[in-house]
Amino acid sequence: MLIASASRRWPDGRGMCALWARWRFPVCIALVAAALQAAGWNEALRYESAALAHGQWWRLLSANFVHLGWVHLVRDLAALFIIWLGFSDCLGERAWAGLFLCTALAVTVGLYLFVPHVHWYVGLSGILYGCVVCVGLLLWSSRPWLGTAMAVGATALALYGVLAGPLPGQALGLGARVIPQAHLLGAIGGLGFALAYALWRRRKASARASEAPHR
Repeated sequence: MLIASASRRWPDGRGMCALWARWRFPVCIALVAAALQAAGWNEALRYESAALAHGQWWRLLSANFVHLGWVHLVRDLAALFIIWLGFSDCLGERAWAGLFLCTALAVTVGLYLFVPHVHWYVGLSGILYGCVVCVGLLLWSSRPWLGTAMAVGATALALYGVLAGPLPGQALGLGARVIPQAHLLGAIGGLGFALAYALWRRRKASARASEAPHR
């Protein structure tokens, strides 16, 4: 009985592999972000418009993975894990990586081109807005009410921040002001990725249908 109870309590090797396969993407993001925070590389890797003008292009990506402090980091990672818990099955792992890349560049390139008065930026929040919008759009066919609430809600919240300023308490504990333009740019990046991904899936399905033997 004790052996049987223990085997039910602890997953076997295959269960652990399956658990790791499901969670490795956000866990790796969290480990990288925590390591950068512990190393104190915030200023060396953050988005800086002046540094980009001098050719430090790696900041376009690295800025999204450094944070103002541990409070900022924990808040962003908590949101990431909540999104992953509920919606990781909406995309494959490589598609998630593509979504992160697309939204990260949408945020930083968008800031550089269209919001020149923002001189520096850090954090995952722009990417997270993009993830919510993208997942919401992809859910429209199967769960339209939930998909609409996610996509429209995240976009509306980002627009509100740009037009009226951050929500009360949104900057609490951060030590700096929130950049709502980054959230809106991330949402736009998520929209663009969702449309491209849906188009790719439709073309792939059409190609498979055309290659199938006719009877």
